[in-house]
Amino acid sequence: MKQEHVEKIKGYYDRTGEFKKNEKYSGKDKAVYTKEGDKYSSDD
Repeated sequence: MKQEHVEKIKGYYDRTGEFKKNEKYSGKDKAVYTKEGDKYSSDD
């Protein structure tokens, strides 16, 4: 999926922009978004 499509879809669910792509849990076939301070956002 093109990045512009991903951003458009993400915009429907994340209107405030608080979710960021988490590289630890994302891969070439999936993207995982977490927000700052949740238990999955750390890079440990």
